[in-house]
Order: sequence, then C-alpha cells, then structure tokens
Amino acid sequence: MRPESPHQHFLLTFLTTPDKSTAQQNALKMVPATENSGQAIDGASQSGLEEKPSAHHPVPQPQGYLEPVAAQAEDDDDGTDSALEDDVQVISVESSRKHWSAANLCSDFADKHPNVEVIGTDLSPMQPAWVPPNVKFELEDATGSWTWPDNHFDIIHIRFLIGAIADWGALFKEAFRCCNTDGFIESGEINPTFCCDDGSIENAPALQTWNTLGIEGGKGFGRSFREVENDVGLLRDAGFVDVQSVEYKVPVGGWTKDEKLRRVGQFLRATIENDLEGYTMMIWHNILNWPKDEYQIFLMDMRKALRNKRVHCYMRVRYVYGRKEKNN
Repeated sequence: MRPESPHQHFLLTFLTTPDKSTAQQNALKMVPATENSGQAIDGASQSGLEEKPSAHHPVPQPQGYLEPVAAQAEDDDDGTDSALEDDVQVISVESSRKHWSAANLCSDFADKHPNVEVIGTDLSPMQPAWVPPNVKFELEDATGSWTWPDNHFDIIHIRFLIGAIADWGALFKEAFRCCNTDGFIESGEINPTFCCDDGSIENAPALQTWNTLGIEGGKGFGRSFREVENDVGLLRDAGFVDVQSVEYKVPVGGWTKDEKLRRVGQFLRATIENDLEGYTMMIWHNILNWPKDEYQIFLMDMRKALRNKRVHCYMRVRYVYGRKEKNN
C-alpha cells in the first residue's frame, strides 16, 4: 500500500498486457485472465495508432472529456470555482491498445492544469516520449487490488476496457475504496455490437457474425463485451451515488449525412478494419472453434460490409458518472 498524501489527487489510468513477441501477440489479442487483458499490444497495432486518434474518443463531450466532473471537483462549498490545488496527481485507467488516445487525454488534462501531476498506470513499458513535464507513466495492474490508499483520488477516470475486465464489480469497488469522499468517478465504454435502426444490417450478414463472435466469445473466456449495459447498476452497487449516464450512437463508416459524424464514422471504421484479425482471430479459432477455411471469407465480407454506405450501422458509447458521499 502506498503512503498517504495530504494533497488532492486525481486518478486517470491505463491497462495492458506485458510485452510478448509479435507472433504471440497476434495469436493472443483476445485472451483470458491468464494473459492479464484481452487487449494486447503488438508492433503492428502500435505503429498504426498515430493514424486514428479520433476513433478512440469517438464522441465529443461538452467541455471535453473529464471536464464535467473536473468542474464539479473544483467547486468550493459556496458554489464558486477554484483552481485545482498544487501537487494534484492524475492517473488514467484505459486499454493501452489506445496509447495515442490515452497519452492525448493525459496531455490535454495536464496542459489545462499545469500544477497537476498526471500519472498513467500501465502494464506495458511502451509509452510515448513526447508528453508535458507534469505527465509520467508507472507500471501498475488495475485488474487486481489497487496499491493506492483509501480515499485517495478526487477523480477516477476509466475508459475503453471492454474485453479486458473479468469482474467489473470488483474494479468499481476498488475505485470506490480509493476515491476520496465527495470525489467522482467517470467510466466511458463502447458496446462493440453493430446496431441498426432501419433494418439495413440484414444485407450485411458478416456484421451479424461479428455480433455473435462478441457475445459468444465473451462468454467463452469470461470477458463480456456488453458490460456497458450494466455499468450504472455496478457503480451504484460499488457505493457511488448520483450516478448519471450519457449515451451516444456512433456511426460506423461514412454513411451519415452529418459531416462531423461522417468523419467520426470513417475513423471508427478504419480502427475496426485495421485490426480485424486482432479482434476476431482468437475467438474464431480457439474459443468457438469455427471452420478455419471460412475465416478469411469472413474478413473479406466484413471489409465489404464496413464500406457499404447502404448499411446504416452504429455502435453505442456510454459515459457514466458517480460520486462518493462524504459519510463513506
């Protein structure tokens, strides 16, 4: 357990798998707890991250990510705003398949709050070098017991851990323990199920196969890809109050007429396309044991479906906020 600190703290974190050879990584991108996380990093995935920043934070939030809860944390009891205290520490819990996004989040927050020490915790030593001077990274595993003291952080930020967490209830309970009284938690996740409101997905059976892979594969190795549907209840069960959620429909591909959403959809499509095998190969071959000779056909059909503007599919992204009461 780490020693107590008299300063106000913020928690934003990362989560990844320790380095393995590229061959191992390619075979273990969706793996059970013995490999720590279903979201391993390999050279190919790392090299492509700089090209797709927006896909990993696909929906704009008012005031930017973290700012709604950061603003509340800065309020004095009389309702007036006050700057964050000196020596504040910030840490982010996030899948580091999204190194670009994670580093960008920490950097943006650190730039806005220069007196804050921003700490990114991770299981991987592969970290960006170009970050503000008040940002640093530490090796830490968010899936076990957290090494931080009780009532330590004023804001805890968790994002994009779908497929990496076996017990979300335990994760949120650790967050509650380490959250300061009257502190806040923010969790943002994407449900990777392809949704559709007009029935056009019926013309893209590969997308329906993807959905089945996620549901059945998650059951197979104990990592649900649909936990976003339960996050409000899990936060409340952990002890947080005033739990609120905001949900977005994020288009996949360039089919929408809205220019901003079309760009977002193109980034999300590129993210999925660029690592289709990483998302599906382990589940297809090792978990569900589907016919090997059909896998390459599935990949080809997926790419066609993702680029078909007549298929109006989207994924759901939800951010959930909660607070720890003073009497806890």
